[in-house]
Amino acid sequence: MRRVATAAAVVVFVGILVLSVVGNPPPVGLRNADKYEHFLAYFVLGFALTLAVRSGTPARRARLLGLIALAGCVLYGCALEILQSVVGRECSILDALADTTGSLLGWGAAYFVERAVSRTS
Repeated sequence: MRRVATAAAVVVFVGILVLSVVGNPPPVGLRNADKYEHFLAYFVLGFALTLAVRSGTPARRARLLGLIALAGCVLYGCALEILQSVVGRECSILDALADTTGSLLGWGAAYFVERAVSRTS
């Protein structure tokens, strides 16, 4: 599971970087659609990164690594929002809030899935 989660985290990490820095995406037509996009991207990143760092790791260390993964996702989202202002895009606190919320819920979902899987094995 660690390899799949790591690969997913890397792909999402790079995808978020590219989409955050390269041009403005076309509007979807749904009000505040970009907030949903931010939430979903960071939910997947938080979920995959948490599973990647925790899989096969002793419990005490896994807790710390999970928290580090969460902090990394939040800081990444905030850093990219700041970087967007440098490359001519809008820096939005609401986008950063959507990133943080997605990261937090993805992190929590990873713990839930990990616990459910460990109970069945």
